[in-house]
Amino acid sequence: MDKVANREAVIAAAPVPINNPGASLTIRFEFPSGLATQLGLSQRNVSHELCRLVALFLYEHGQISLGKACELGQLSYWEFAELNRRWQIPIRYTAEDLVADMERLVDV
Repeated sequence: MDKVANREAVIAAAPVPINNPGASLTIRFEFPSGLATQLGLSQRNVSHELCRLVALFLYEHGQISLGKACELGQLSYWEFAELNRRWQIPIRYTAEDLVADMERLVDV
């Protein structure tokens, strides 16, 4: 079995039940160490770093909310905002977001 087929087998071997959204999925793949260095990723925690990049990508393309992106990347809002700045990704914050935040603050 070649490397690509092997990777697909690893991913296919760990399905996540649709009715259990809190479950996590472990995905393994090879990532060139030279590319990790070029991107400035810490080789000690490259898995965590790539998870943050996936969170950025999904957020940038409107696939997940800001809160979900912070959760996926294991970052505070401020850490995520800094990462967005570093990668030149604008934070989406609408007038509706402001109204919702103001309503939440009333209860504080």
